[in-house]
Amino acid sequence: VDTGSKDKTIEVARRFGARVGHFEWCDDFAAARNESLRLATGDWVMWLDADDRLPAEYVDTIRSLIAGPRDRSYFFVLDDQGYESVSCLQMRLFPNLEGVCFEMPIHEQVTPSLAKLGVEMISTPVRVVHTGYTTPEVVSAKKDRYLRIMESWLEKHPGDYIVRSHVALTYHSTGRLEAAAEQYRLIIEDSDCRRDRNIVILTTSLLFLGRTWQNLGDFDVALGWLRQAEEVDENYVLTQFSLAEVLLELGQAAEASHYAQGLLARDSEQLSFFPIDQRELRYATLHVLGRAQAGLGQVEEAAQALRQASEVPVARRSEALGHLSDIYKEAGKRDAAFTTLSEALGIDPQHPRHLFNIGMLHLEAGAFEDSRQHFEQVLKVVGEGRTDARMRALLNLGFIAKTQGDVDGAEARYLEVLSLEPEHSDARANLGHLYLSAGRYADAVTRFEEVLAAESGLLDIELGLLSALLALGRWEPERARQVLTSVPESGAVPGELSLPAASAPFLRLGAALTRRNLPRCAEMAFLIALGGGLEESPVSADALRAHRCLGELYLNQRRLWDAIPQFEAVLRGAPDDSEAFRRLGDTYARIGVEDAARMCYARAES
Repeated sequence: VDTGSKDKTIEVARRFGARVGHFEWCDDFAAARNESLRLATGDWVMWLDADDRLPAEYVDTIRSLIAGPRDRSYFFVLDDQGYESVSCLQMRLFPNLEGVCFEMPIHEQVTPSLAKLGVEMISTPVRVVHTGYTTPEVVSAKKDRYLRIMESWLEKHPGDYIVRSHVALTYHSTGRLEAAAEQYRLIIEDSDCRRDRNIVILTTSLLFLGRTWQNLGDFDVALGWLRQAEEVDENYVLTQFSLAEVLLELGQAAEASHYAQGLLARDSEQLSFFPIDQRELRYATLHVLGRAQAGLGQVEEAAQALRQASEVPVARRSEALGHLSDIYKEAGKRDAAFTTLSEALGIDPQHPRHLFNIGMLHLEAGAFEDSRQHFEQVLKVVGEGRTDARMRALLNLGFIAKTQGDVDGAEARYLEVLSLEPEHSDARANLGHLYLSAGRYADAVTRFEEVLAAESGLLDIELGLLSALLALGRWEPERARQVLTSVPESGAVPGELSLPAASAPFLRLGAALTRRNLPRCAEMAFLIALGGGLEESPVSADALRAHRCLGELYLNQRRLWDAIPQFEAVLRGAPDDSEAFRRLGDTYARIGVEDAARMCYARAES
């Protein structure tokens, strides 16, 4: 039956001896197929579309089926081998009986009429290869076309819960999650689905309502719907897998692992009327299992599962190794993390997340050039435009430039982030700190105030703003009071918080922030205790402590040339301080200035 082809389809069909019928297209696939049934004269009907291929190896099987009784019909396995690789069961072979017809305008079904006639339906191993969904663009166009037809159908047939289920799934797969949730709710609560005991539609509606809420980020609600789907059909693989995913997100790693292991223990693939990519399902199940085992502290078992996942032939298999690298890193196994991430890049050299993460490993190891190269590669891979991956890479490139003393380069990177997202708080904050360290205090104030206008109470920004204002000769005692009271370990705050009176509490604040491992914040607190570090502070006990603390801070951060003047400042105030001489000697020794180090050690012993 030709529905309006404009190529040589009819000519080719007739050349091969086909009897050609004509049907005027009316946005109803069932009506077109029923016209083909009206014209059919044989005892059996087997249908194929123009983009279907039936492998020759199944011809004998089909001949044996149609040699049997006509009180049964047969499902074939439809293998979609276009853009998406999925498989499902479809009724493709049935007896040509009075009353057999297709129903529904899209995703048309002949099984309801066969059921009414009492025809047995049997699964077979016969496979049909479908090649129509060749690209994402083709898939998207067909979804849009089919959705318009189905929505129009529902306006006239609002009780058709089967068509509604296809509408809901289209909404779900195209990201219209709230609309999908409403359609699934209508099927579950307001249709005849339960009364008709349509287990397939009920199960998939409960399942995908759960998955819709999962995608919306409400995992508790998702779990409730998935539990209901499990009650209807406890063996459905997509329900079991979705439960594993959601339970993992809810921190219930043991139960998630149980569901994943149950899926992997199945002897054979489960085929259903819903398209499933079996390789993707196996990959994702192993991935969830590995993450769950890691959450239970079973690192070796997690590694085994994730490595098995990486061997499943799917496009994203490298991501399993990327996640394993994260697990190793969290466990303190940095060498294993690096090796595993390198393996992931060997599978997918252009994967932006792998490139970024290996850049971070180099950065944390102080290998700035290797780190820079990987972040630059991220920029090339993701291209121009506003993406999180691009902005994260730019922020880290800015940090590297700043660390290497390239203020202009760092500024350019941060400003590029702001060109992509003008209110990006991290870019504004980093610019503020960059300007502060470069002595551009007015610019620093502007950036810090922008950040605080969007979110108040950020300690590093408040300290940066105080430092920049102090450098401009402005002291704001109330702002200083708020900063000190936000950290209880700072101790009592004097009633009148003049700059000299602030020295002791800001020293305590710096010490507290050092214990909290917040070195940048601690540094700013110590500098404020010194009156901003703009000029020589009076040689007081507080000043000596501040210089000593800064020296230790810089030494621990390997900022050796910054540490030297701090220890020297201590010695100017306390020329016989043996500990300051010893730490100054340690600093020179790490730089490699051995003569200066020996001299300092000698003074420390004298």
